[in-house]
Amino acid sequence: MKRVTAAALAALGFAATAAWADQASNFLMDAAKGDNAEIMMGKLAQQKGQSAGVKKFGQKLVADHTQAKNEVAALATAMSVNMPSDVKPEAQQTYDRLAQTSGAEFDRMFVSHMVEDHQKDIAAFTKQANAHDGKVSELAKKQLPVLKSHLKIAESLKPGGSMQGMQMPQRIQ
Repeated sequence: MKRVTAAALAALGFAATAAWADQASNFLMDAAKGDNAEIMMGKLAQQKGQSAGVKKFGQKLVADHTQAKNEVAALATAMSVNMPSDVKPEAQQTYDRLAQTSGAEFDRMFVSHMVEDHQKDIAAFTKQANAHDGKVSELAKKQLPVLKSHLKIAESLKPGGSMQGMQMPQRIQ
């Protein structure tokens, strides 16, 4: 009977380890796709943004998410997880829709998307940070302050926000 129990526990341990590995690799792939999307959106904001704040925010998105993507890629490589070079379909659809706008309409839609997107990202990164699963959770914890700062910037860029011509805070290390 003890052998069966030990074997069952070992099998459960393997299943839990496999589930953790799947969750961790899925998180890393989603994070990479998110970084790809933010870089793409940031470049678009620099090109099409009407306000100085939107253009500066676009620069910040490109810089911060390029660094974040490099951090994700380093951990993914160490874990033998293939890094995607694409974005999620809904991110591509949003990009395509934004690319068709300009001026104040672009700024409004871009800022609205950035608020919503960063709220979702913060929720996902918080969940991963609280999973306490080693390096992937550490990465999520490390990147959360940057995502939160992006959310604050995006919220401040809404009509009537305080940072229309603002000075961008430095990336949190």
